[in-house]
Amino acid sequence: TDIYTEQIVGSVRCVQETVPAHKVQTCHLYHEQLLRCSMLFLSKDPSLAIHLVDGLLRYWPFANSAKEVMFLSELLEVLEVCDITKLEQLIPRLSLIHISEPTRQAEISYAVFCLKKK
Repeated sequence: TDIYTEQIVGSVRCVQETVPAHKVQTCHLYHEQLLRCSMLFLSKDPSLAIHLVDGLLRYWPFANSAKEVMFLSELLEVLEVCDITKLEQLIPRLSLIHISEPTRQAEISYAVFCLKKK
């Protein structure tokens, strides 16, 4: 195998190994570092976005609005840097994301606050 193939396989493996860290209840304690690590991988190889988004969807939090907000912010950052066409196969799953009522209320409250500031 060539070196480039080994690097890609290694990068995919690293992303696949960091994704389960999102599952932990105390993820909020190190989420910023986890996000930075994920974004570094994506900056080197944007094709890794599909593995990261797939992992986020696999470990999507239910009934934990604080964790939902963290996941939503990470998902937004990933979507901003990746080629959306590469994620087409995940669109049906993305449309099924459940966002709890407290998270929706927080997002609406924040949007209203931002509008009032203008």
